[in-house]
Amino acid sequence: MKSLICSVSISVIFFCSALSQTNFVPGFIIDNQNDTTHGLIDYRGDTRNCKICVFKSELKAKPVTYEPHQIKAFRVNEYCNYKLELVHIQHILIFDRFYDGVNFDL
Repeated sequence: MKSLICSVSISVIFFCSALSQTNFVPGFIIDNQNDTTHGLIDYRGDTRNCKICVFKSELKAKPVTYEPHQIKAFRVNEYCNYKLELVHIQHILIFDRFYDGVNFDL
């Protein structure tokens, strides 16, 4: 019984640490007033980044999570651009990805 409790406890610890991993890379956000703020963005792929943008102004700063209605766009340097788009099918806001070389005008 004791070994079962230890095994479950270790599994929970590893599971929680796997969920808390981040990948902060250089980038910037453009807020709704068209101001650009450079810093670090937690880049974890299109599925996550089209729903939220987690941003830090510097490595030791506390992360701030932005939803699509809170900023106009963000760029993950050397990866891709995301710009606010309204999806008319479900009337929801998402960040849509624009690849390098595509016009990024706001």
